[in-house]
Amino acid sequence: MFTWICPKCGKEVDVAQKSCPRCAAAEASAEGAEGAPVLPPPAAASKREEAAPQQSRPARQKSSLEVRPLHLLLFAAVLMLTVGGAVWLSRPDLLRLEAVAEPEEESVQTFGRGLQGPLEVAGIRAYYTDDYQTKVKAFVVNHSDEARSVALRVSLRHRQATDNAPPLGGFDLVLPQPLAGHGSFEIDTDLDALGSLQSLPPWQEMRVDIDAK
Repeated sequence: MFTWICPKCGKEVDVAQKSCPRCAAAEASAEGAEGAPVLPPPAAASKREEAAPQQSRPARQKSSLEVRPLHLLLFAAVLMLTVGGAVWLSRPDLLRLEAVAEPEEESVQTFGRGLQGPLEVAGIRAYYTDDYQTKVKAFVVNHSDEARSVALRVSLRHRQATDNAPPLGGFDLVLPQPLAGHGSFEIDTDLDALGSLQSLPPWQEMRVDIDAK
């Protein structure tokens, strides 16, 4: 078989062919490549595809449900006003500022001694006689330098009772002669008891009120 050597590529070519098929194929591919558009490398194309959506993507909008410090302050203020209004509607006296009234002076005496000027009645002891009559012993003292006439009405009350409360018992204290200055006298007389002697308070809780007859 007879062949010839291609002067371009050095390949053996059959004598029946006038041109080298290898060189002819290379020239045909070169001509086709000149007419085709130049494509970018795959890496560059992928980067451009990634950049394009980012440019076309709209800017992110802030959420309307985002809570800000100003919103919290407004909510707290509205809540306080609501609670205050509810309290005022239910109990208006809780929010009303009132001046604290000074306590009134009590008209009740808290001691058991009976005084009428310089005269003092103390040492009161109530008792029953054998025939169940109520009697009382009392001690009257004149604290002045001068002699004093004694004509008194003595009322016995509980020391916490008011002045207009009815007495639990009482007696008349009348001496036939004036009581000398700084003198004293013990009497034994009838007791007008409202009830039994058991209804009288203990001596340490008894108040002795004295009025002139």
